[in-house]
Amino acid sequence: MTINDFQIDPKLLEQKEIKRCQLATCRGGCCADGVWLDVDQAERILDHAEMIKPFMPEDRRDQSTWFAELHDDDASFPSGKYTGTTIVPDEAHPSGTCCRFLRPEDHFCAIQYASLQNSMQPWTLKPLYCCLYPIVDDYDGGVKTLTIDSDNDLFSRGGGCHDECPGTLSPIFQIYAEEISIMLGVEGYRELCAIQQETPRL
Repeated sequence: MTINDFQIDPKLLEQKEIKRCQLATCRGGCCADGVWLDVDQAERILDHAEMIKPFMPEDRRDQSTWFAELHDDDASFPSGKYTGTTIVPDEAHPSGTCCRFLRPEDHFCAIQYASLQNSMQPWTLKPLYCCLYPIVDDYDGGVKTLTIDSDNDLFSRGGGCHDECPGTLSPIFQIYAEEISIMLGVEGYRELCAIQQETPRL
């Protein structure tokens, strides 16, 4: 099945008893190792540095330390160039390290938090793969597949996205409807619901 140029991995159609993570429990477990992002997206974040800094710990506000080295060899990123957010030691995080943008006091992303505090949509500046997680796009030989990152070792290190929740059996694409719609668009998500005879959540 293909929707909006994405092949839909059958894993997303499986019925699972999963609950969405709760920050109070997982403490941003998925933010342990930073994230890869397109260099254009990193530049947009830097363009809003003064807006974001007040919502970060003081010792993390030096924007020259926010991103790692530049790579320019991956066509799966729109510009072909990508970088990663840097990580810092953090005793409040289950892994002992976390993305520089994770707020230790409440485990919110400072980028997302700053956007909300400035009347912007929460995903306006946040790195794409953070918005999608645990949904991922996989590029293989030019074929784009939308799937779930079900084998990530983060799940054994505190990532609560796959916690069992007996009695709430639902297709994975419905559990993560918001994330699916980021890649397929709301209409693409609704098309998937129609094909699977599911009532859209969005």
